[in-house]
Amino acid sequence: MMKLIDTIRLANGLDMEVWDATRAIAADTVRVELIIRVGVDVKPAYFQSPDQYDACLKALGPTVVFEQRKERSFVPLALGYNVFRELFEEFKTNSFEYLSRPNFPSRLVLSRFAEREKNSRNFQ
Repeated sequence: MMKLIDTIRLANGLDMEVWDATRAIAADTVRVELIIRVGVDVKPAYFQSPDQYDACLKALGPTVVFEQRKERSFVPLALGYNVFRELFEEFKTNSFEYLSRPNFPSRLVLSRFAEREKNSRNFQ
């Protein structure tokens, strides 16, 4: 079962959710799983034309979610909390600045839309 640990307001105004999805593997071991989620609203300002904006809304919906998972298996039960904190600190060191950038929301939306368009052309 996932548990929301914290919601952090980023410098660009987005909210980053920190989830703990740790679960038992055996009586004395756990699989520690950190999930980071950031929802980004699809905005007309990200697009060159209203038609592109409408196509993106149709393809992706009003919100695009960035999600990253970090996990470690077979962690002794007594060390689970420490490993979770370690994974979160590693995430902050490697990715926090990137998610906080002013252009992160538009770049994420445009990237996901371009990926969706490319994939839909490949299957036509």
